[in-house]
Amino acid sequence: MNVLFEDDGQLKAGTLLADHDASVQVEAVSGKRQKIKAAHVLLRFADEPRAGCGIRWWLKQPENRRPDPGATGDGRRDIGPL
Repeated sequence: MNVLFEDDGQLKAGTLLADHDASVQVEAVSGKRQKIKAAHVLLRFADEPRAGCGIRWWLKQPENRRPDPGATGDGRRDIGPL
């Protein structure tokens, strides 16, 4: 489980290590472990399965490619007269 939390006026993200009633223990992205108040946690979310793939991952998928990348043309589909 991951969390987005506020610390000294900055938004930070980290991995939830322990969850208590009034506080949570978090390992920040930087590697620093912190005990923070539960009220400072803004979001809790599960791991993103494509986190390390990059923002354009879906563009690089085989089903998203033109049938013949070597074909002439400007990449636009011919939709006919308007």
